[in-house]
Amino acid sequence: YFGNSVSINDMAEMWIHESFTTYMEALYVECAYSYADAVRYLDSQRGFISNALPIVGPLNVNFDDWGTSDHYYKGAWMLHTLRHAISDDEIWFDLLRSFYNRYAISQANTQDFIDFVNQCTKKDYTAFFKQYLYHPNPPTLQYKLEEKDNKTILEYRWKSDVEDFDMSVLVGEKGNYTRIQPTTKWQKIKLPKSNFKVAKELFYINVERLK
Repeated sequence: YFGNSVSINDMAEMWIHESFTTYMEALYVECAYSYADAVRYLDSQRGFISNALPIVGPLNVNFDDWGTSDHYYKGAWMLHTLRHAISDDEIWFDLLRSFYNRYAISQANTQDFIDFVNQCTKKDYTAFFKQYLYHPNPPTLQYKLEEKDNKTILEYRWKSDVEDFDMSVLVGEKGNYTRIQPTTKWQKIKLPKSNFKVAKELFYINVERLK
């Protein structure tokens, strides 16, 4: 049981207990049934997310005034999102096992996990965690679409609280998504003409289409 093995020193970081434990339920569904069933399982919990407060509370004050369950469900969705942003299940599952083995029957904090992710992926996900853990709202993918010469011209960027936020995301035709790497600056790409959508079943984000 993850939450009682990898523990914490500060109640404000309770997400390390509860987000992982909730997410492990989805991984059990994936193992016992299928990936598609795990995605549906997570989707059934999405409506419980409030985005009222940051997932991490104020440190060093014995904080326990949560008021929401975001450190369960939103935290699990953050991990689901991170998996698909990394887009390499070999790295992802090795990362989870290695983090657990490193801190089993011990304590870890948020920075320990951020450092672990950065080390395992050889990419800096600090801005990702700042946005998801320390701000109430998820990032918003803003985009514009134009159909031209049988192509879809997509302009896109992240709107976020964290200035240097960047994260890959999947867009386009479901079943044949295209991976893009938005930042907070506008970018443009030509895609095959399709029934365009953003893969919100794989990423906990807001989406805003602009004219």
